[in-house]
Amino acid sequence: MPQPPPDPGSKAPVADTAPAPHRGVLQAGWDKFRDNIVPGVIVTFVAGLALISFSDIKSDIDGLEDSVNASFSELKGEIATDFAAVDARFARLEDNIDARSTAVDARFARLEDNIDARFTRLEENQREIAVTLSRLVTLVEAHFEAPTIQLG
Repeated sequence: MPQPPPDPGSKAPVADTAPAPHRGVLQAGWDKFRDNIVPGVIVTFVAGLALISFSDIKSDIDGLEDSVNASFSELKGEIATDFAAVDARFARLEDNIDARSTAVDARFARLEDNIDARFTRLEENQREIAVTLSRLVTLVEAHFEAPTIQLG
């Protein structure tokens, strides 16, 4: 069966006036705000409270950041002071080690000089002993030498 032609008196909905399915919920929400001012005031009030709360939180965070930075600065100062004290102590220890090393070197030099002087005296004593022994040998030989007979 053939279909009857459409009725000229009825109008089909225009595409521009039909709400899109995804815009229908949003449009309904905005229509409620347009019709009644109370929800708009409530939303504005809540947004203002959120901004104030965020501002307070930001100032708290800024205060905490300043406190942490001050603590870090204080710790840096303490570390620098402690490092300077340790560095000064190492410098004193190095000076002490250098002084002791110099004293030990001087003591070894004195000991070497003393040993050299003793060896020199020992060599002189050995020469004196050698001279004395040669004289003694000469005297003993002269004493025990057979008397020579003089013929004459």
